[in-house]
Amino acid sequence: MPESKLCRVVLLTLLSLALWGCAQQGQRLACRISSDPKEVGVQTRSVVLEPSAAPPEGVPLPQSLGARACFAKWPTARAAGGFILIACSCRSSRDFYDTLYVDSDADGALDDESPISPAGSSSHRSRFGPVEIRFPAENGPAPYDVVVTCVDYPDYKQVIVSSACWYEGTVTVGGKKTKCVLVDYDANATFNDVAPDPKTSDRISLASSGAPAPLGKYVALGGRRYRVEPSADSASVRFTRAWRVPEGKILVPHGITALTIAGDTGTISLRVSGRPR
Repeated sequence: MPESKLCRVVLLTLLSLALWGCAQQGQRLACRISSDPKEVGVQTRSVVLEPSAAPPEGVPLPQSLGARACFAKWPTARAAGGFILIACSCRSSRDFYDTLYVDSDADGALDDESPISPAGSSSHRSRFGPVEIRFPAENGPAPYDVVVTCVDYPDYKQVIVSSACWYEGTVTVGGKKTKCVLVDYDANATFNDVAPDPKTSDRISLASSGAPAPLGKYVALGGRRYRVEPSADSASVRFTRAWRVPEGKILVPHGITALTIAGDTGTISLRVSGRPR
């Protein structure tokens, strides 16, 4: 093969590999924080924990913990032990918890944590946060913010953990730029949960698809399907064109003009056309 043609073949091959590599790279998103995400249209679920008066065995505790302390484990796969330890206590004679300790560096201890005062309180209930938790990650600590509500009644106590952050940014999908929003719907500090039951999946939206919908393996944009892969910490998300997606036909009763299907493959909104036989 002539040297000039050989050079062109090598250059085209390298260019193709480079373009393929760019398509596989995750696109960065920015973290957004709010003490009440619902005020800006971001819906999440809260995790309700039943606290214990006995601290977990072997956990270093603050010296001045306070009275009537209770302890709860917020489950998350991003912590080395599988949970973040939370402690509520009272340093006054009031009828609500006025002090919170959170394992903010995910090291399994509370003796290195500073006490947190409530952002708001009422009878038997106090609300703390947003509180930043720094999970270990390959490129340095990755932050995640929560709001913790402590409920203290004579006959029962609860610790409620709510997500106070989500990720959003402008991404390129199929050569077009669009806004992307990722939500940790089940409040377990990860953003890539996909399940057959949409109630336990996280949420995603692209600018053209409206409010965040249950996250699945695929998203639709411009009439095309794309494989979507958020990172667990949602700092990045990858979109890859899906060329072979199973398709079929659905017969619906007369009078239905639109149909939404949700599952682990994704959320699909369809316009009904034609008449059923």
